[in-house]
Amino acid sequence: MIWTKNQECVVNTMMVLFSEVDTGIFFIVPKGFDPKNFMASLAKTGENDCFFSMSLARANIFFKAAFIGFEKKYMHFDIPTKIYKVQRRNDLRFVFPQNYEMEVQFEDPTAPNNVLTKKIIDLSAGGMALHIEEADHGLYQPGVMLKSMTFIIRGRQIICDGEIRHVAFNSHGGRRVSGAKIGVLFHKLKAGETQHIAQFIFDESRRYFSNFFTTNFPGGGKDEK
Repeated sequence: MIWTKNQECVVNTMMVLFSEVDTGIFFIVPKGFDPKNFMASLAKTGENDCFFSMSLARANIFFKAAFIGFEKKYMHFDIPTKIYKVQRRNDLRFVFPQNYEMEVQFEDPTAPNNVLTKKIIDLSAGGMALHIEEADHGLYQPGVMLKSMTFIIRGRQIICDGEIRHVAFNSHGGRRVSGAKIGVLFHKLKAGETQHIAQFIFDESRRYFSNFFTTNFPGGGKDEK
C-alpha cells in the first residue's frame, strides 16, 4: 500500500523490482490508477515523499521513499534509507493508543447468562488482545472459548467466538503490576467481517505511521529492530 502525505491518494499495488544499480524500487501501476490525481496529490504536499506499508512472508514493514517518476507501466521510487519493521505475524496488528477506547462484550465463561465487558488492547483480522484483572486470570486459561464476542468497528457490529491462546502478566522493571493480557483467536468470523476489520487496521496503521514518520523521523524512518 502506497499513500501520499495527506492520505488523499492511496494505491494498492505490488513491488516488482528492487535495484541498487538503478537506485530505485519499482511497483506495478494498477488498473484504474490515475497518474494525474497522484501527481496532483504530491503537488499539494510540496514534496515527493510517499509512505509505504508492505506485507512480507514473516513481517510487515513501513518506510517512506521519494517518487522519481513513471516508467511505462511501473512507478519508480528512490531506495528508502530507513525501514521500520513492526512485527512478525500473519495479520497486521494495531495496538490502540492509550486514549483510544474500544471494548468487547462476551458471555461469562462460568455463567453464560452474564455478559462481561473488557477493554481491547490490540486488534488484527485474526484476533485481539484483552485486558483482564489479575485476580480473574484463573478464568481465562489457554483453550477456553469466549462465546458471542461482540464489538463495533466503524458502526458495524461484529459477532464471533474467540479461543484464548495465551495469557501474559503485566510487568514493569521486572516487577509484576496489576492486570494481565490475554490473546484471543477469532472463530466463526464471516469473510466480509474479516475484510472490514482488516481495512480498519490498515487505515489506522496508515494514519499512525504517517504521523509517526513525520513527527519523529522527518528525514527517514526508524532503524529496523
